[in-house]
Amino acid sequence: MKKIISILLTAAMVIAMLPVAEVATSAEGGTLSTGLTWDLTGSTLTISGDGDMPDFSSSLPSPWYVNREGIYTIVIGDGVTVIGDYAFRGCFVDSITIPDGVTRIGNNAFDRCGAITSIIIPDSVTSIGNNAFQSCDNLPSIIIPDSVITIGDNVFYNCRELASIKIGKNVTSIGDSAFKVCHALDSLEFTGSTPPSFGSDIFEGIIMINGFTIYVPVNSLAAYKAVEQLSGHDIVASILHKKGRITQNSHDKDEVAVADAVHIFMYLAKMSSSIINIDATGRAYAAACITGDKPSVADAVHIFMFLAKMSSSKVPK
Repeated sequence: MKKIISILLTAAMVIAMLPVAEVATSAEGGTLSTGLTWDLTGSTLTISGDGDMPDFSSSLPSPWYVNREGIYTIVIGDGVTVIGDYAFRGCFVDSITIPDGVTRIGNNAFDRCGAITSIIIPDSVTSIGNNAFQSCDNLPSIIIPDSVITIGDNVFYNCRELASIKIGKNVTSIGDSAFKVCHALDSLEFTGSTPPSFGSDIFEGIIMINGFTIYVPVNSLAAYKAVEQLSGHDIVASILHKKGRITQNSHDKDEVAVADAVHIFMYLAKMSSSIINIDATGRAYAAACITGDKPSVADAVHIFMFLAKMSSSKVPK
């Protein structure tokens, strides 16, 4: 009998010493170890309070993980400052807005959230962990804000529908296999004047017929072309980062292709007479090409810069 009691006491002590990410729970919610609270009502998971979420793991998952396939909406409170490791792994949510104030997105935070089609990352985030968006199979595009400095390994690994990625200007490092198996990748845009450091195999496993285009700042074309991990891909200097993009070709020549000239006329047609007067012939030609939004004055400056470099033989008649 004494031996049985001793064994039970030993087991109780071992259990008490195990790490916990949640200190008080119920079937519908509870309080996490950092003081944040969680509530699961129907298909909506709400994280509330001030401070960081704790880090979870594959062996010690979040308390809502068991219900992950029934979570379609995630609401993260404005006071939350860190999204912990493995926080929402495997949830069936289709869109997520991360609130201002979050500074870190942890490892595997949205791993295997295969239903996600939209993720909005605020300017407060400075780091994105390893595998953060791995296997988000239906995510078509994402913008990494200028606040982000580091992007971890495998961050978009196996995001098979990811076609458009924009990287903020202050990113200094991108980890191994960051875009691995992103078969739909069409446009990868870097906005920083200095290329970030890259890990190995960043484009490994991508199978495509037409390849993809890497857009970089016009004055940084040579620097990006010198990056070994980007070699073999089409790198062009981007002037206007929007539909109707005007680009300098990858050979650094001061010329504009006829197709780009069409876009130039398209933009000119959108400008008011207070910015520029276009003769009747040019205005009529441009009117036939109008799509997209009215450009800003800054756009007009770029357009004029290219017009100045064009010979009359390159302007469509």
